[in-house]
Amino acid sequence: MATEPRCILLVEDEEAHAELIRRAFALRGAAKGLAVAGTLTEARAYLARSRPDLVIADLLLPDGKGTELLDGDGAGVAYPLMVMTAHGDEQAAVNAMKAGALDYVVKSDVTFADMPRITDRALRQWRHITDRKRAEEKVRSHEKQLRTLASQLALAEERERRRIAAGLHDDVAQILATAGMKLQALQKTPPAKNLAAPLSEISGLVKQALADTRALTFDLSPPILYELGLEAACEWLAEKTQARHGITVAVEDDGNPKPLGEDIGIILFRAVRELLHNVAKHAQAQNARITIHRDGSNIRVRVADDGVGFDPTEPDPNPNINGGFGLFDLRERLDYFGGRLDIDSGLGRGTRVTLVAPLASENQPAGGDET
Repeated sequence: MATEPRCILLVEDEEAHAELIRRAFALRGAAKGLAVAGTLTEARAYLARSRPDLVIADLLLPDGKGTELLDGDGAGVAYPLMVMTAHGDEQAAVNAMKAGALDYVVKSDVTFADMPRITDRALRQWRHITDRKRAEEKVRSHEKQLRTLASQLALAEERERRRIAAGLHDDVAQILATAGMKLQALQKTPPAKNLAAPLSEISGLVKQALADTRALTFDLSPPILYELGLEAACEWLAEKTQARHGITVAVEDDGNPKPLGEDIGIILFRAVRELLHNVAKHAQAQNARITIHRDGSNIRVRVADDGVGFDPTEPDPNPNINGGFGLFDLRERLDYFGGRLDIDSGLGRGTRVTLVAPLASENQPAGGDET
């Protein structure tokens, strides 16, 4: 019974061995698909003209080793290569497989006669490998697309936060401020003396609404980040954390210019805010420190505390705290922009989380495009 049409290159300098293999293929009606080369030079000339479905190469040839037909380490070659070796060369054949060969066979009359079946098995194995690689590549592609989508959604959310915050600041806060001034003026007019108590109460409510609106504006999208930069925004976070939770938070900046794209600045700010939140809620720390340094073409931001620490090999202990990133999500977002996140922690010795991200080019605006 004839095999399906396929092209196989046999690289064998022993004519008797090559003839036995040719006869075995002829018995299967597949001799036309078998090409024979006696040296590496002849094999390379053939491969320059055509790509076979499979290469069967003797390990030791007059002008080199059959594994030299592999490209580099064998990863990504256009054809599979199977090595033939004499008795006693099995370890060399195993080494050839580590270098990228698909399989190996030991030379014998039985092996030569069975070569068509061995070839069928090798080709099935190669198809399984290539199918698996395609599937893995498809998964990696989908994962990359999902990471891209997640990052784009997060940045779109931040821009919407900024738009809402600007609306609160420019519209609601201004209206409340104006209402407050008018109430104060009304309290001073004679006809309003009988209304002093209710007007005072209303004025107090307006002041409280104005304070809450301003606080909400800062929580949604702090203007200090966009107007003064990441360093000033971290100073504000430190003061806010210290005032709210009683933790001493120091900020150290090396003073070097650190131009940031708007997207990177947003991610780093929200990361520092969430890390400080975790310190306050879970670390049982007395002190924390934010360090912001330039490291070549990168910015390095570290948040360290003297709290109880945790085992970084365990799952994220506080995932998505308060609707935030979580360490896993933060890693993914930094990775999308070419950055990284490093954790140094242990039970009883505090935690140090280092964020590394690329700086913007010195000759382009740091703010980035806003859509």
